[in-house]
Amino acid sequence: MEGGKVKLVLLSEAGRTEEYFIIPTKSKRDLLIPATEKGARKIWDGARAVDL
Repeated sequence: MEGGKVKLVLLSEAGRTEEYFIIPTKSKRDLLIPATEKGARKIWDGARAVDL
């Protein structure tokens, strides 16, 4: 993964969401940290972020 921090939103079929930040490290590993502040939820459609 290149370019820095990425927000990952997992959506269950029941409608529950879990949000995490994926942060790359210099050692070529990634940290997965739960997002404590909930921002506006968006989904990446391959070209841009769109609202849920």
